[in-house]
Amino acid sequence: MGDYTPVQTINLQPFTATASAAVVGGQLVAVSGAGTVAPAAQASTTVVGVAAHDAGNGVRLTVHPLGGVVHELVAGAGGITAGQTVMVGAAPGEVLPLAGAAQRVGVALTSAAAGARVQVLGGGADAAAASGGSVAWADVTGKPATFPTAAASIGDATAVGRNVLTATDQAAARTAIGAGTSNLALGTTGTTAAAGNHTHAGLMTGSATAVNNSSASDAAALVTDFNALLAALRARGVITGS
Repeated sequence: MGDYTPVQTINLQPFTATASAAVVGGQLVAVSGAGTVAPAAQASTTVVGVAAHDAGNGVRLTVHPLGGVVHELVAGAGGITAGQTVMVGAAPGEVLPLAGAAQRVGVALTSAAAGARVQVLGGGADAAAASGGSVAWADVTGKPATFPTAAASIGDATAVGRNVLTATDQAAARTAIGAGTSNLALGTTGTTAAAGNHTHAGLMTGSATAVNNSSASDAAALVTDFNALLAALRARGVITGS
């Protein structure tokens, strides 16, 4: 591909390294060893820049860094849309939309169809954040599978709430909230509770006496039936008198 010059370097200087494999100008390169670089494989995570010229194995190579430099690269299959974060593609100088855990080569400044030139503001893992992008949860590596939270670390929780959270069983939870430890007293006053077998004065007591429909045929018989009803009500404690 010959010599390669970035679109804009913002006064950033290139660095040199030894090629550990044949490299062509304009190809993205990655660290391959101590002081060496090689063509970056697709989705590489160790990309450091773009080769400034062709170089054979063992030859010193000038490399334009990624960060803060506007590079002109090649859009891979499917093309690139301005604003997309990109990763290394398979072909020399090729970039593809970022996927998986690949390193961010940079953010596309222009749109381009597959095989066309696309301008990319270079940058590694911080490129998306610097350009207002976002990091996909799936791309975060080394994250824990769960996020346990200690009860003591919940700042606005009360002591009772923390004890409920750490209770080992139902009995312990009831103890934490004071259930089953009431100081309610039994009695017959307005500030006490009546026992289950307590009989309240003035309420019905005993078993109801059967009172049949009256069949009286005169006033005297009717009085007799009515008095029988009154007697049954008194026996139940509904009324008093004689």
